[in-house]
Amino acid sequence: MLPSGRRGEGMSRNPPWTTLGRKMQRILHIGATAGERVLVRRMLEDHAYQVEDVEDVEGALAIARLRRPDLLLLEGRAAESDGLELATRIKASPELSPIPLILVVDPGERELALSLGADGVLERPLDPRPFARRIRSFLKGKRDRVSPATQSRHLQAYSQSLVDRLRHSVQELELANARLRRVDDLKNELIENVSRELATPLTPLIGLVDLLDSGRLGPLTPRQRRAVRTLSHALHRLGETVDHLLDLASFEDEGPLAPRLTDVVALAREALAAVREKARSRRIRIETHLPRQLEVTLDRERVLLALVHLLDSAIRAAPRGGHVLLEVDASRAEELRISVYDSGAAIDAEARPYVFEPFFVARPLAGGGLSPGSALALVQRVACAHGGRVEVESPPRSHPSVDHDYPGAKFSLVLPGAGADSPPPGTLASSRRGGR
Repeated sequence: MLPSGRRGEGMSRNPPWTTLGRKMQRILHIGATAGERVLVRRMLEDHAYQVEDVEDVEGALAIARLRRPDLLLLEGRAAESDGLELATRIKASPELSPIPLILVVDPGERELALSLGADGVLERPLDPRPFARRIRSFLKGKRDRVSPATQSRHLQAYSQSLVDRLRHSVQELELANARLRRVDDLKNELIENVSRELATPLTPLIGLVDLLDSGRLGPLTPRQRRAVRTLSHALHRLGETVDHLLDLASFEDEGPLAPRLTDVVALAREALAAVREKARSRRIRIETHLPRQLEVTLDRERVLLALVHLLDSAIRAAPRGGHVLLEVDASRAEELRISVYDSGAAIDAEARPYVFEPFFVARPLAGGGLSPGSALALVQRVACAHGGRVEVESPPRSHPSVDHDYPGAKFSLVLPGAGADSPPPGTLASSRRGGR
């Protein structure tokens, strides 16, 4: 939407751009303060000029193209440079450069303004007596000029000032990025320390509760057994969450990638073995669509960790007695696609852009608890570290199974394939925020 113009109280009541049947000349006043707007409007409307104000210098370009005024009156301030930079952009525009451009500047800036392309200059403070006369002369074709030598000198100085400002901005960005990296490191340290503190007492607690549940410490009444199993389920779920947080927090501390030629089918089967017991406990059937043989260069341990987390998330999302599908697709030589489907609930469209945020709740799990955002965040970091990505479809547009439906979600870990360049053994710093 284009910015709307501003009109003062003293405007003519005649139709826009006309007065007493005669077309009024239009002046677009850009970047003025409230006091400047009132003063300029009063001086120009007294001489039958139509004035429109635009505070936003960015919106001024769109307004000028739409309105096609007879003259552009631009407030230029060297200290802020918005007006001076806008002047160069106006004169670089084939549509706007034919329109007379008059800059209102502080004393001593006249030569600089003309060197940047202004057709005329008015210096502050504006004198009402010659102001309208000067505007009329510019509308009739008068132009102020400076010598080529003067213009060259000012352009060189102005270019250097832009370089200095750019250098200063880059330095500020570097400092801001350094602060953000430090905050990110502190956050990871905090998560890791808290997770380890939680893990220390959890281990004996889970062991003792499991012993109680097994009956090795003596018989339990049915009521006690139900309470112990509820406690066991909660402790195991908390332990899994702590494990996810530890994996996520320590990911960047493990050093550079260690890519090597890897049997992807064997890797997939190893990941399946790691989650088989959890799938059996929830009566989840896992289907597989794997090629007979496939070798790709990747960091085996990190991709294995990512794949285990993907399968674990799918098992937790599927209802008891549901289904999970693991598919490895290498039909494109330059791309390896490992996809995991689940038969759980679909992810809302509004939530999909945030599913990889470490602590975002994407969807409730059929088995209780919440979707492990920290696990998906780690999967994405593994993908980005390899120069790949993670894709999500919910519900999946299609699936290769002929026996079951998968209405929940499809997460695809997409990595460079056998025909692509090997991932560089560089650090993982760039993967921290990649692809979010």
